[in-house]
Amino acid sequence: MSWSRRSLWSIAAIACGIFMITACRSELLPATVKVDPGAVEEVRAVGKFIAATSTDGYWDGETQITDVIIIDAASSSAAGALIKTSNLLKKSNWKTVGQNSDWIQMESDKWPGVEVTLESFASYGADTLMEDSRVAKAIRETLAHAKPESLIVADIGPAE
Repeated sequence: MSWSRRSLWSIAAIACGIFMITACRSELLPATVKVDPGAVEEVRAVGKFIAATSTDGYWDGETQITDVIIIDAASSSAAGALIKTSNLLKKSNWKTVGQNSDWIQMESDKWPGVEVTLESFASYGADTLMEDSRVAKAIRETLAHAKPESLIVADIGPAE
């Protein structure tokens, strides 16, 4: 069987196209991943809501949106606020999947693919939160009558 030049160029073009699509698959079909608003509301309900914002990260053609909620757990210590908040989430069938002295990570079968990381306000890093003027104002107003130790920051995003 003899191949014409035109056939060889056609095969080469198709092969090159297939290679480009597989090599750059995520860039051709970008996606945005955001958690179910019901999961955010469930976490928001465990304490006195102070403020909310969001962050986004981009990796391999996918933008992941993480909701960030600040709640007042009405506790006298950061450790107590962290434990109190996680215990309230456990009542809604969230399970601890990781933790250390500064944070607790939780997941729920009700919200597959969603991960919540609870962290004390002090260890989270106020500078990041204060970049959003609405959040900064709400935090300043709260701190006028509440202890900073009672504030919990909840990152609610896609599970890794």
